[in-house]
Amino acid sequence: MLTTGLCIESFLLEPQSTTVPVGSSLTLHCSIQDKQPTSNVEWLKDFQSISLDRSTTNPHYSISAESDGTESYHLIIDSVTLSDEGAYVCFVKGGAPMMSDTATVDVVEVQAFIREPTSKTVTVDSTVDLNCEVYFKEGDVVWRKDGTALSNDTQIEAAISGRLSVVGSHPAGEYNLRITSAQLDDSGCYWCEVTAVGYSLKIVSHNATLNVKRKQALVTLPVSVTIDVGMTAFMNCSIRDKYGVQNWTRSDDTVSTEQDLLGADPRFSVVVHEGRDYHLVIVNAQITDSGSYVCSVSGGEYEPSLSQTSELLVIDVNYCDSDPCDDILACKDQPGSYDCVCTRPEGCTTGDACLRYIGLYVCRCERNLTNDDLANPEKCHFSCLYLLD
Repeated sequence: MLTTGLCIESFLLEPQSTTVPVGSSLTLHCSIQDKQPTSNVEWLKDFQSISLDRSTTNPHYSISAESDGTESYHLIIDSVTLSDEGAYVCFVKGGAPMMSDTATVDVVEVQAFIREPTSKTVTVDSTVDLNCEVYFKEGDVVWRKDGTALSNDTQIEAAISGRLSVVGSHPAGEYNLRITSAQLDDSGCYWCEVTAVGYSLKIVSHNATLNVKRKQALVTLPVSVTIDVGMTAFMNCSIRDKYGVQNWTRSDDTVSTEQDLLGADPRFSVVVHEGRDYHLVIVNAQITDSGSYVCSVSGGEYEPSLSQTSELLVIDVNYCDSDPCDDILACKDQPGSYDCVCTRPEGCTTGDACLRYIGLYVCRCERNLTNDDLANPEKCHFSCLYLLD
């Protein structure tokens, strides 16, 4: 300690020489007993001023104070870098100058992560890399899955599948875990850690979740549908583990994207169920709706693009041309079928009385009648029903 002249001021704490690793925090102490009001405290680094009393020339530095009856001017350096190496002194001026012992700060490099693994989702049989890049690596890199060690530096543990390897430029600190032909049981929580050596403490990366899922696939088979005009057509399309965007197309014209119809025809709709079923529905089908309909799903880096084609044939059949009904019934075409219906035969006409039975027919008035009404002659407008029994 150097003092000049007579002075009642004195150092209670002075900075001490130290060696610190990069990234750590450092405090250099300076406490003064009986500091005079006219005195100022200045910190010097390599004899260049970096603070005056409580103010610093760089936000990298800060000055702390203690309420213990002394005047404290501790220099704090957060996240030390190599440029913080040097000679530090605490200098009191304004009265009799007073300078602390010189503290030499040596900064050593320590291992730290440059890149850490991140969570990923991949498909079965794909290749995936989990990153682990270390600056100033001194210890051994260990990859772990769900707590189980997979590697020791560049070597994969003998009991682990041969689909794993540690890749990258090791001199540059790259120790990436590569999984080839990923399988469902490769899903889990992964991290890398580097063992402690010297000033380098053990470091552990962030956790990364690997999710391996099945590839998307179409699980409905193509169909050929033949229906009559006016009926409803159903074109089914179900996708397992859907990844991409689903489309319905016809003759290269897009009918829908996902469930959104791109055409103006209100007869078309897409019924979506649980994110896997995308069924195309066409009501009141017409002959012009006949053609090839393609259900497709876009792919990705490891996902296949999928498509399947279904054929729709809409026909106009007059079933009544074959005269399928008895002579006493009239044939009426229906979509996909026909009906045999009762018509008004001779003898069941308006008259003086309501005739109840004529052959297999019931003749009745179209207005409600009581039993007494049926016995009374009156003029009625008749309709008829065919008796099935």
